Amino acid sequence: YYPFNGNANDLTDNGRNLAVFDITNLIAGKDNSSNSAYSFDGVGDYLEYTTDFPSFDNYTISLWAKPASAGTYEAMFSSDNNSGRGFQIDLDGSNFRIRIAGGGSLVLGTALLNGDWTFIAFTYDGTYSIAYINNETPVSDPGGTTEFNRFRIGRNRNGNTYFTGEIDELRIYNRAL
Repeated sequence: YYPFNGNANDLTDNGRNLAVFDITNLIAGKDNSSNSAYSFDGVGDYLEYTTDFPSFDNYTISLWAKPASAGTYEAMFSSDNNSGRGFQIDLDGSNFRIRIAGGGSLVLGTALLNGDWTFIAFTYDGTYSIAYINNETPVSDPGGTTEFNRFRIGRNRNGNTYFTGEIDELRIYNRAL
């Protein structure tokens, strides 16, 4: 659990603190608390868990995002450092999307660039990938991936595209919710 309350530390007993790269700034988060979200300028700044991460048979990832641009492959979360493995929560032009290794992709909905926060959750139950955005109807697809490696916030799996916007309250569960 990463509430980003003044730092990028994991508040669970796992101790998976994130390393901060480039000029990634703490700002007011979705609840207007100071220093409780990270701002990314799209030019080399990101957070990363730099140690190999155990794969899960099923999991849930959730976060709050406020994109500032409608770029392609701008990942808010990526589970691996190789585009041929894992998954990422990213932008596809003007849409939020979950891109899964092996060709799967779930389009969630339009990324609003109006300064509003958007809640995104992605779960894999061992059979289906299910994605949620705000209060909209979930999108699902058979299949998924259990591949995790050095997960990143604000940088895609290829490592060549960075997110522009803000991210708050990242949660990683080792079960499907």
